[in-house]
Amino acid sequence: MKLDKKKICTDCREERRVLETRLRELQQETLERRAAVDALSARMATLSRLQRFQAGRRAAEEAALRAASEVVAVFRREAEAGEGADAEAKAKAADGGGGGGGGGEK
Repeated sequence: MKLDKKKICTDCREERRVLETRLRELQQETLERRAAVDALSARMATLSRLQRFQAGRRAAEEAALRAASEVVAVFRREAEAGEGADAEAKAKAADGGGGGGGGGEK
């Protein structure tokens, strides 16, 4: 009976040693995974901030582009109106200049 009790105690100690080793391994694995999760979390936060920054920058660039397009459109309208007025003024000058010169001869 004494041998069986001793063997049982030895088996229990061995099993405890194996379980403690396994526990340490699992704790180390848990720490490593937590570190990986923390690193990923920090990276995601950085990417989120970058995305918000880029979205704001893109919106500002689009607004500047719209404003520049509006200015160009105004310049085009003024240029087209100016060309029409120049052509009209030239036509009037040609009509008025020719008629005025003929009237001076009378």
